[in-house]
Amino acid sequence: MLKVAKRQFRHPICWPARAATATLGAPPSGQAVLPWPFLLRGGKPYQADIRDFARRIVVGFTLDSHQVAQVREALLSTDSDRLIELVSCISLGWPPPESALLALPLTEELGWTKPGQPAFTDTGMLAADSIREYRLWLDRDRKLHGEDHSPLLRPESYAGLEVLEPGSGFGCNLLSLQATALRAVGIEPVAIYEQFTEILATREGLNPPEIIVADAESMPVGDASFDVVLCYSAHQYMDVRRAFVEFSRVLRPGGQLQLIGGTRDDRSPMRIGNFRQLRSDWLTTINTVAYERFGRRLLTPKGLSRTTAPVYPRLRYIDVWLKAAGLHTRQDLRRRIGTDTLTVAEKK
Repeated sequence: MLKVAKRQFRHPICWPARAATATLGAPPSGQAVLPWPFLLRGGKPYQADIRDFARRIVVGFTLDSHQVAQVREALLSTDSDRLIELVSCISLGWPPPESALLALPLTEELGWTKPGQPAFTDTGMLAADSIREYRLWLDRDRKLHGEDHSPLLRPESYAGLEVLEPGSGFGCNLLSLQATALRAVGIEPVAIYEQFTEILATREGLNPPEIIVADAESMPVGDASFDVVLCYSAHQYMDVRRAFVEFSRVLRPGGQLQLIGGTRDDRSPMRIGNFRQLRSDWLTTINTVAYERFGRRLLTPKGLSRTTAPVYPRLRYIDVWLKAAGLHTRQDLRRRIGTDTLTVAEKK
């Protein structure tokens, strides 16, 4: 196991490494004591540091064949509704109903919750992401998020088009697009999410969509190969500027980027009274301002992946970066979708 001196954990930049090495293991490399000159060389995070190693573990983390078989059996059983309800409630911070708590022994058997309590293990947190998104998709009657707010997001708008969704998760939006799009492909960096795709598609009686495990900043697809790039509440976890360049690359001339997510223009003020939420809001604000000004996040909070460090750039920055990537923002098509904003940009 890779050991890191405890004194190095006082700053958030080291916390992902602590979580990953404690839970998932690490290659034998002796003791690694990482002083600040190593972590922040020249004012920039050093690319070979332990934080990047932690992210690589999580992005590549997968269930083994036995675990996949267990998950399949659990999610395709007649009692799976209880399991989905329990996992979703824990993930969303809602109190689970008594009926859902009956699934607690099963979540323990799957290794998703700690013994005797509705609290996730690290594997459970990763599994819960897909199950929560599936539950929310069911709650909106299997519709695309936002299709009631803009005609661009209605299924018929994608008829005969090839659609790429970076940050697709397990693929709930791709399932919605199957009926109309000529082709719908997902790009998802977290490998364990893709393992839920076939299982949840089977539960719906649908063919599993095509999902490529890769980063949105370097997608293994050809130039000018898609008509639409659809990015639902995912760009905040990416290197946004690099991702926009990739989105432009894969779009055909006349193609369209549909970007949906929160921005700092409309983020609510920090909530005082809840320390955990206050700390999260503070870290997000610091990272967002730093990314707007310098193109990088400054702080990485405790967690197993970069999804614990979102950024919400203001729309004026989004528009500048889109233009630099060769995309023209359609201000007339910009819409509010709940707490999110739809930004549409076209490739000339």
